[in-house]
Amino acid sequence: PRLQELVDLAAHVTDETKISKIVELTRTRFADRHILFFTEYKATQSLLMSALIREYGNKSVTFINGDNEARGVILNNGEIKDIKHPRENAVDDFNSGDVRFMVSTEAAGEGIDLQESCHTLIHVDLPWNPTRLEQRKGRIQRIGQVNDTVHIFNMRYKDSVEDRVHDLLSERLRNITSIFGQLPDVLEDVWIQIAQGEIEEAKKIIDNVPDKN
Repeated sequence: PRLQELVDLAAHVTDETKISKIVELTRTRFADRHILFFTEYKATQSLLMSALIREYGNKSVTFINGDNEARGVILNNGEIKDIKHPRENAVDDFNSGDVRFMVSTEAAGEGIDLQESCHTLIHVDLPWNPTRLEQRKGRIQRIGQVNDTVHIFNMRYKDSVEDRVHDLLSERLRNITSIFGQLPDVLEDVWIQIAQGEIEEAKKIIDNVPDKN
C-alpha cells in the first residue's frame, strides 16, 4: 500500500523543479556557456536532454552513457525518439563547441577530456562516493583548461535524502583532505609516484588510505 501511494503521488508530478531550475540557470547565470552535466540515471539524462532541446533545439545537446543510446528523448517537434550517438562523436561535438550541452552518466566519469570549450559542471544528482565527484571534476579541471576558474554546482532538494547525501559527501571530503592536505584522486597519485620512481612515496600514500570499514 505504501508503494502504491508513492506511485500515485508521482503520477501527479507535472513539473520537475530541479530540471526547471537548471534550464533557468542556462538562460541567466550561465547564459552562453557550454555546460557539462552529470547524472546517475539514464531516465534523468533523457529528461534533462528533452528540457534543453525544448529550450534550445535538437542540436543543442549531446550525451554519453554506457550503451550510446538515450531513450525516450522528446524532440522540439514533440516526437519521442531513442537517440543513438557514439561517445567519440559526442566528445568531438562538445569539445569543438558545435554543441552547447553535454549530459553524461558515470560512463564519462573517467578517461575523457572535456575541457576545450567548457569550464562549468553541474551535478544533477550526487553519487555516494566522493572520489567519483573528483573524477567528474577532472573531466574539465585539467591541463588545457584556458579559464582561470572552473565552476562546479551540486543540485539537490532542500531537506531531502539528497541533502543528507550532500552532507555525508562533504564530511568524507573533509576527512580525505585532512589526511592528504589536499583532495587527490588517491589511485592516480599512487601511479604518478610510481612512474616517477618514487616507490617509497607511493607506499606512504597507500598506507594512509583510510580503511573502508
